[in-house]
Amino acid sequence: PVPEPEPEPEPEPTPLLSANIRPLNTTYTTSRGRYAEIGLEINNTGEETLSNLELEPRFSEGMDWDAQSATIDSLEVGESVNQSVFVRANASVEPGIYQIPVYASNEENDIASQYVNVEITDEPVSASALSISEAPQDIRFEINNNYSVPVLLENSGDNDLENVSLELQNTENCGDYTAE
Repeated sequence: PVPEPEPEPEPEPTPLLSANIRPLNTTYTTSRGRYAEIGLEINNTGEETLSNLELEPRFSEGMDWDAQSATIDSLEVGESVNQSVFVRANASVEPGIYQIPVYASNEENDIASQYVNVEITDEPVSASALSISEAPQDIRFEINNNYSVPVLLENSGDNDLENVSLELQNTENCGDYTAE
């Protein structure tokens, strides 16, 4: 007798990784040379926790823009979080409304994307224009220890600034902390 062949085992289905990105405003307005904060709501619509999710504005080749991305350490299924990325149109960018794609991705894949309207105006740089030139994207430190966050601010305006304050963002999962 000829033995019957064993059935092929069914492969385990790959869990669905999915997210929804929603801009908090319909249009973000800024002048050339200044960063615009793009507020986004990110919702995990997949079947598994998203880890190390990077939010990154991406530009076509030849676009004279700069961006600062953001990272979400962990986002549970069904959970939503607000996060901001920053974009800046450089001096050669003409005034107008641009649709900037923002991607949410992990190490392996792009998981979601959304186009965000950014209006660039021809306004001159104001007398006081403060921007963050350098700052760490992620801050990690031990519990009950102090940590200084290095931030480089740039005043591209015409007047001196006094009493400038900074605020930490994306601190929802940090527990109790103090910042001064």
